[in-house]
Amino acid sequence: GSSEEDVAALGLCVTKADLRVAGTRKGLSTYADRHGCDLMVLSTHARQGVQRLLSANVAEPLARTIKAPTLFLPEGSAGFIDANTGEARLRNILVPVDLSPDPGRAVEIAVGLAQLLEAKGVVVTMLHVGAGMDSPPLRLVEGIDLRWMQRPGAVVETILKVVEETQADLVAMATRGHDGFLDALRGSTTEQVLRRANRALLATPEY
Repeated sequence: GSSEEDVAALGLCVTKADLRVAGTRKGLSTYADRHGCDLMVLSTHARQGVQRLLSANVAEPLARTIKAPTLFLPEGSAGFIDANTGEARLRNILVPVDLSPDPGRAVEIAVGLAQLLEAKGVVVTMLHVGAGMDSPPLRLVEGIDLRWMQRPGAVVETILKVVEETQADLVAMATRGHDGFLDALRGSTTEQVLRRANRALLATPEY
């Protein structure tokens, strides 16, 4: 069938909003403010795309408006949905954690996404780089294998190494959200991982 029929079969309704008149900065901010969203999905074009997204012209107005989790999909990354079959290939999720910001929401949303996609045999690895953090209680979640890992080393480099070791399909990271998550994202560990990991990355602002 057509792509429209395929989307409808999933129970989804897709609409297109033309924001060119308002411009990227004002258009996105206004649309999000009026309609709200539970999840924002942004495609980034490698380093230049991330840099443009995080520039003041785009990030600052969005930072004041968007409080939802945001899924970044770098151009050229495999993603976790098979483009031909629509099947979820979400097997391994990496959640870097620290004492602050609280990683609980990132873990909860990552697990919820896996359940929503009805992914099977999912392993969620919570990674703490450095010392001084004990493993949190790992609650039992049907169909989800929750694991704890602690590693020494430089934070970003260690996260990138574990991304490869675990063959992560998705990286989920908590971000500070008090001043707007995109503003907080700029120059952060999350941004560096987004630039270099070439994986889908779910940023969950702390509120």
